[in-house]
Amino acid sequence: MDKQHRLVIDVYKGSDRSRQDLVAPEKLDALSVSFSPEEDAVVIGCLAAHGHCIDKEIFKLNTIRHTGRSNLPRPPDDVNGERAIGALKELIITAQEALATTPDETRERTVRRK
Repeated sequence: MDKQHRLVIDVYKGSDRSRQDLVAPEKLDALSVSFSPEEDAVVIGCLAAHGHCIDKEIFKLNTIRHTGRSNLPRPPDDVNGERAIGALKELIITAQEALATTPDETRERTVRRK
């Protein structure tokens, strides 16, 4: 989590960071976290009301895309991604609960553009 209470996900290929995803956890659907055998990845998605809530920065293309889902590489020792799915669901739910208990305040809007 960063200072703006966003979930920051860095994706590496080898030792190089290839992508960074940013999303406010309250916009994620914890129940939709699943494993995609076709992509061999764990997938997180936005709540229907928040559409394309994930900012996906792809470094080699020097671009930021707004998307409704993010596929995360499956840990090599987690065959069906079950442990990763459980950890992500717990992280999202815990972050949503923590944000729900903080007083309402105007959050600083950050814009990522390229």
